[in-house]
Amino acid sequence: MELTKCIPILQAVETVIGHRPHIQSVRRWVKRGVRGIRLQASFVNGKYLTSEIAVREFIAATTEARLQIVEPPKLEPVKPVKPARVAAAVAEFNRMTKPGKAKA
Repeated sequence: MELTKCIPILQAVETVIGHRPHIQSVRRWVKRGVRGIRLQASFVNGKYLTSEIAVREFIAATTEARLQIVEPPKLEPVKPVKPARVAAAVAEFNRMTKPGKAKA
């Protein structure tokens, strides 16, 4: 990144996305990154500087990383249930849910 094309980081981000995010968000983009992608910036005289091109590349890269399709997990086939077991379970359920005789 050429230092001659660098501007204050908040100004660059605001110009590209149309609003000013919180400074901590932008610092996090530089220091830790998002999904393994860091915003390219230089620290000069106590301020972070970057270019609009670097911000556009960062946004494109993080968007691409977010949209990558992940394979769904492989599921094991369901074991069939024997009809006799189903009938026994239904009979047990019916037996347990029938109201009993009221005691006087």
